Amino acid sequence: MPFYSSSGIRKIPFVRILIPFLAGCVIGLYVNRPFLWVLFFLLSGLIFYVYGFSEKSPAARYEREWTVGVGILLGYLAAGVLAAGLVIKTNKGKKDFEGEEVVVGSVFRPAVQKENSCETEIIIHGIRKDSIWHKVHGRVLLRFRKSSQVISAKPGETILLHARLIPFPYYGNPGEFNYSRYQADHGIYWQAFVKEESWMYVPEKSFFSVRTEAKKVQYYLVNCLKKYGFSQSTLALASALTTGDRDFMDPHTRKYFADSGTMHVLAISGLHVGIIYFVAIYLFSFFGKSRHIWMIRLVVIMVLLWSYAFVTGLSPSVMRASLMFTLLLLGQSFQRKASVYNVLAVSAFLLLIIHPLWIRDAGFQLSYFAVLGIVTIYRPLYLLAATGIGWVDKIWSLLVVSLTAMAGTFPLTLYYFHRFPLYAPLTNLLVIPIVTIFIYAGLAFFLLQPIPWLAGLMAQIMKGLSKGLLFITQKSLTLPAAVIYPVWLHRVDVLILYLLVLALVLIFLFQKPGFVIFLQTVVLAGMVLMLIRETNSVQKYRLIVFNIPRSSVCLVASGKTGVLIGDTNNKSSEYYLKDINGILGLRKLASVTGCPFPTLGNIRDQKNRMGIYLDKGFFRVGPFTGYLLNDNSMQKLKTKMSVDYLIFSGRKWWLLEKQLATLQPDMIILDSTVPEYTENKIREIYSDRKLYVVREQGTFILEE
Repeated sequence: MPFYSSSGIRKIPFVRILIPFLAGCVIGLYVNRPFLWVLFFLLSGLIFYVYGFSEKSPAARYEREWTVGVGILLGYLAAGVLAAGLVIKTNKGKKDFEGEEVVVGSVFRPAVQKENSCETEIIIHGIRKDSIWHKVHGRVLLRFRKSSQVISAKPGETILLHARLIPFPYYGNPGEFNYSRYQADHGIYWQAFVKEESWMYVPEKSFFSVRTEAKKVQYYLVNCLKKYGFSQSTLALASALTTGDRDFMDPHTRKYFADSGTMHVLAISGLHVGIIYFVAIYLFSFFGKSRHIWMIRLVVIMVLLWSYAFVTGLSPSVMRASLMFTLLLLGQSFQRKASVYNVLAVSAFLLLIIHPLWIRDAGFQLSYFAVLGIVTIYRPLYLLAATGIGWVDKIWSLLVVSLTAMAGTFPLTLYYFHRFPLYAPLTNLLVIPIVTIFIYAGLAFFLLQPIPWLAGLMAQIMKGLSKGLLFITQKSLTLPAAVIYPVWLHRVDVLILYLLVLALVLIFLFQKPGFVIFLQTVVLAGMVLMLIRETNSVQKYRLIVFNIPRSSVCLVASGKTGVLIGDTNNKSSEYYLKDINGILGLRKLASVTGCPFPTLGNIRDQKNRMGIYLDKGFFRVGPFTGYLLNDNSMQKLKTKMSVDYLIFSGRKWWLLEKQLATLQPDMIILDSTVPEYTENKIREIYSDRKLYVVREQGTFILEE
C-alpha cells in the first residue's frame, strides 16, 4: 500500500504526531507571545474534541470523528509551541548575567591553541551577581593569552574566574550568519577574555556532569592518538573520525571537505554509529539465538551505541542514529517489524522534546533529510541497474546511497552553505569506503592499546588512510566546475526545490499521471515566483547602512545596480561585503571610498543607468534623499535644505550640531563607528529628533 494513501498513513502514526509538533516548535521560535498561542491552540483543540463527542447517536459521532482528530492535532501543536517557548524564555533570562561577574565552573573542552591565544569552554555552575551566588546552567567560551597553565587544563577541572561575560556578536548585516543564536542553541551563551591573574584552579571543589565525563574519555582517546606521532593534518582527521573532536581541524582542511561534498564524514553520524551497530551484531552472531542471549545482546549493544554517542559529543546526528538503531533493535528483540518512517518520526519527536531548538540546527535537518532520501528511493533506484555481479553491485550501491542522500539534502546544502559540489557522488564513492576502513582501524587501535606494537600498526594504517582522504578531496577540487559558488536561496526557494524533488520521486516510484501534473504545477509556480521577484527587484530602491565594526559603509541601490560608499577596503568590510552582490541580487556594483566623499563626476557615466545621484556627500536614490556626514565632509550650505536621512559617522558630535543649522533631516542615523560617549551626547542634545543607532539596533535597511 503506498505511503501516501490513508492506509499507508495509518501505519506511521508518529508521523501524524510529529508534523503538528514540528509546526508548533517553529511557531514557538518565531512568535512574540508563544504562551498566548499555546492557550489559543489548547482551547481550539478542546472545542473540536468536545464537539466530536457531543452527539449521542453513534452514527452522528462517526460523522464527527474527524473533529476529534483535529482536536488532538491542535493539542500536539500547542505542545510544540510550549516546548520551544519555554526554551526561548530560558535563553532570554541568560542576558541578566552579562557584565563583570565572578564565575565558578568546570572545564568542558580542553584548551585549543590559536595563533595569539588559547581558548576553552567551561560549564558554569554558579555566577556571583550583586554579592549573591546564582545557580546557572550553560557554557561560556573563554579566551586567554597563551600560557602553559591554561594549555594543560583538563575536562572536569574546576576553575574560579573574574571576567566580563559578553554575548556573541550579531550585527544584522544582509546574509550574515547568526553566530550568537547558533552558539545559544548549542548551550554556549557568553564569551569572555580572561587575564592571567583573573582566574585560578579550585582543586578541592568538583562537580559531576555526564557530558564532562564523556569529554574526559574523549580527551583520553585523543591523547592516545598523540602518542603515535600523527602529524597535525592526520591527527585532525583521526580525532574527528574516531572521537568526534574537530578542534585540531585547520580551516584549509575543513574547506577541502566542504567544497568536495564530503564534510559529512567528519561529523559523527549514522555512518559511524551504523558501523558500531553492525560490528556488535556480527560479534553476537556467534553466540546463538536463545532468549537469554537476545536480551544480553539488546542490553550490550544499546550500552555500546549510547556510550559511543556520549563520547562523541551527543550531536543531533549521533543521537538520531543511536535512537533509530535502538528502536530497530527493540523491534527485532520483540519480533515487531517497524516502519522506517515511523522510527524516524519517533526519534525526531523524542529529540525535539529534549531540545526543541534543534529544529533550526542545520546538522539536525540535514541528518534527517539524508536518511529520508535514502530510505525512500534507495531500493528502487538500486534495483534499476543491479547486475548480480558482486563487486559491481557494491560500487553501484555506494553510488546510489550518495545520490539519494544528496537528493534529500541538496536544497538545504545550497541554502546553508551557498555552494554545490558537482562531483560529490563520485568523491563519496571513493571516500566512504576509506572512512569505513578508517573507523574499523580506529576501533582496533583503541582496543589494542595494551599491545603497543599492534596499536602502532593500526596507527600507521590510519595515517595512510588520512593522507589518502586528503589527496582525494584536494584532487576532486581541481576538476572543472568542481564547486558552484556562491548560490543564495530564499526560504521559499528551498520549499520549491523540495516540492520538485518530491514530484520527481513520486513519478519515479508510482508512474501516476497525477504526479506529472503536480510536477508541472511546481515548475510553473517556481517560474512565476522568479518572475515576480525579478520584476520587484528591478523596481526596488534600497538604502542600507551596514553594521560593521570600525567601518563606515552604506549602500544605495536602484534595481539591480548599486553603489557602496565608505570604508570598503579594510579586512572587516571585505569579510561582510564579499558576497553582497549575490545576497542582494545585484548585477552591477560600484564602490567609492575616501573622505570627503567623491563628487558625481567619479560615477557620472553610470548616473542614468543606475538612477543614483551622488555629489559631495549628498545622495538620492529613487524617493530617498540623504547626506553622509563624517569628520571630514561637513558642507557649508547657503540655504536650508531638507533630506530624509542624515548618516553620521565618527566621534565629532559638534559637527552634527553645525550641520543641522542648515540641514533638516527626518531621521539621523548613527553608524557603527560612532562611539558610546558620542552617541550619548547626541541623544542628550537631540532627544526630540528621530534617531537610529546602528551599533545597538543593527543594520539599517530601507526598501521601497
